[in-house]
Amino acid sequence: TLANKPSLVRFVQLNASEMNLWGVDAEANYRFNIADGRMTLRGLVGYQPHYEVLIAPGVPKLDLAGSASTQASGGVPKLRFTMMADYSIGDWTVSVQERWRQSQKWDNDPSVVYSMPDVASVAYTDLTVVRKFGEGSRYQAFLSVQNLLDRQPPLYIAPGSAGVPSFSFPANTGDDIIGRYITAGIRFKL
Repeated sequence: TLANKPSLVRFVQLNASEMNLWGVDAEANYRFNIADGRMTLRGLVGYQPHYEVLIAPGVPKLDLAGSASTQASGGVPKLRFTMMADYSIGDWTVSVQERWRQSQKWDNDPSVVYSMPDVASVAYTDLTVVRKFGEGSRYQAFLSVQNLLDRQPPLYIAPGSAGVPSFSFPANTGDDIIGRYITAGIRFKL
């Protein structure tokens, strides 16, 4: 009845979730002269074997490391590398970069079994050419080709989303869904 209608609705936020993760990031650089030019090598590695998430009290914890499917974020590979090589001679620089991530399980729930293999590992190659010119090398013209080999990402559809219309691409978070693309331009210092 109208006499028993609510007089106050109280909405209080409660952050009961929990996240516990650890990993190791490492970087190595090496520069040396070769054939009138200078070579720079750089490597980055990320290893994240533990990424535990508690969505809510009473719900089992999920270990998201190495899993493509997560409830809290995108795919989290346990191991990933980025390797770069730059060669500079005179006003020219050529740079090659390789990005790689380890294969991942389809889902983080150990009770779910898939007939499909894991989401495959994938690597992308980028190439950039830079030409300096002008007084004091004030200007730089560049041409960059991302995903040089036009590598398509491994097909991945998040569990529970098959048949549900959405605006997402059937690939893992972080994979290159655009394909090869080229950027060119001029940079300058004032």
